[in-house]
Amino acid sequence: MDRITDEFKKGTPIKEIAKKIGISEVKVRRILITEGLWHSVTSDEIVKLVDEGLSTAEIADKLQKPLKTVQAYMPYSRGEYGLLQSYNAEQSKKFRERNREFAKKQPVRNEVMEMKKFDIWKEKTGYVGDGHKILKLHLELIADIDDEAEHILKKYGKMKRAISRDILAPADMRLHNLHYAIQRAFGWQNSHLHNFAYPDEVFSQLTDNKLTKWLDLCGIYFRFPDGDNEDLYWDDDYDGSVSPKTWFKRKYTGPYYYGGSCENYLYAATQAKAFKQQNPILRIGPSFEEFMTGKTDGKIAKIENVTTDESRRLFESGTDELLERLTIGEVLAASDYEGWKFKTERLIRDANGSFSDNYNKMRTFTDDYDIDRFCRETNPKVIPLSDRIMYSYDYGDGWQIEITCVDEYESFDRWNEPSEDGFVMVPITKEAIAENQHPIDKNGKEIEGELRDQLINVVVKHKPVCVSADGLPLLDDVGGIGGYCAFLLGVHGRECDAYDYNDKEETIEWGRGMGWNGRMNKPENIL
Repeated sequence: MDRITDEFKKGTPIKEIAKKIGISEVKVRRILITEGLWHSVTSDEIVKLVDEGLSTAEIADKLQKPLKTVQAYMPYSRGEYGLLQSYNAEQSKKFRERNREFAKKQPVRNEVMEMKKFDIWKEKTGYVGDGHKILKLHLELIADIDDEAEHILKKYGKMKRAISRDILAPADMRLHNLHYAIQRAFGWQNSHLHNFAYPDEVFSQLTDNKLTKWLDLCGIYFRFPDGDNEDLYWDDDYDGSVSPKTWFKRKYTGPYYYGGSCENYLYAATQAKAFKQQNPILRIGPSFEEFMTGKTDGKIAKIENVTTDESRRLFESGTDELLERLTIGEVLAASDYEGWKFKTERLIRDANGSFSDNYNKMRTFTDDYDIDRFCRETNPKVIPLSDRIMYSYDYGDGWQIEITCVDEYESFDRWNEPSEDGFVMVPITKEAIAENQHPIDKNGKEIEGELRDQLINVVVKHKPVCVSADGLPLLDDVGGIGGYCAFLLGVHGRECDAYDYNDKEETIEWGRGMGWNGRMNKPENIL
């Protein structure tokens, strides 16, 4: 507590205080609220109602805010400080246990977005039921690489064209799980913040560059930035009991589920609607360009006149961040997939039409497990809007991966095909399941050879498979692409004045400590 208050009095931002001390921003803010050192309109309202003796649930009902928001701005009662760490550790333990129990009850199934060409194939063959949809994704590092850097990467980094990976992934794999696969595929260690987003042109088209339209899509495609990092990273539970490689593999192997709260539609939409009601008029800070030219006042505008570009100055995190509970099949489709544009109005209408009834029904539950289950069951189904999304990792080093869906396949279970005697034998071993797979491409053509084996491997193991790789793995905290090039020079005893990688042995030893061994793994061994 003393460290937090001392740092805040020095002018250290809340985000930096949380990072220094190793607790969440929510806890830092609550301690500062308790000590009377920080306040906002929301916290003032909540503190006033706490003083009047209202419970957390009563405050949430009175202010029409989610319980988590109220809890995030409530002062601690005296005597809580000493118990803060152990209490939250116990709560986190219970939270993870509940998630594990939830996972055990989930059926292993694949959510498949049926495609017209696959439907034609099913109609011709008399196939019954859904198959296993698989997407081929091209993951490529996007970086400002000049001629000198390109020479270094090709000579020392084993890059041929671009640092990239091609993977086959189950369509029901969530972006949350794809994050861990990307970390493993590119050699990172999950040490920094990350996000997924549609390309700028898709985001602008989707939101009409209006803040109000973006608010309507919160919980459907986008996160509402509430700053609750504990919930956001609900699944970061590495405890050292297994190797990082094993831990990563568990994260990107199915069955896939979402165990947090803030990305569920009812939660995110409640916050977005409250923001819209409470802020009919907004003060928009100056843009960087305006600030540099001396215009520091910004402007005041009605919420319906605020653009999404301007709204980025209202929140700490980006407004374009995609929900990671969404599956890759819900956000990505191959470039020749047609009919997915301009359908978001229907999604908003359908979701808003059921919001009130579902919200009221949710409030009748008293058990957290029932609330979470209901929220997941009522999340709206969405449609893919592009063949590309962007993955950003470590905002300091500025790594960006462009993810492109280059092809789609579906593997059907042969035992669902009609037999002459009408008797269906369902295989139960992995070998039997593999033998009974029928992978086809978008045109209904059966896949043969190595690709067939790779697709069946995705189905049987329910996890992505890397099929090609270009360039050595990267590593954390190296200083972005420029630092990585300097690191490669240092590993080979070449000096670089711009970065401190001039001692070959120290550089190699540091790289090993970051999990980098300088070896190019075979693609099939990467994941």
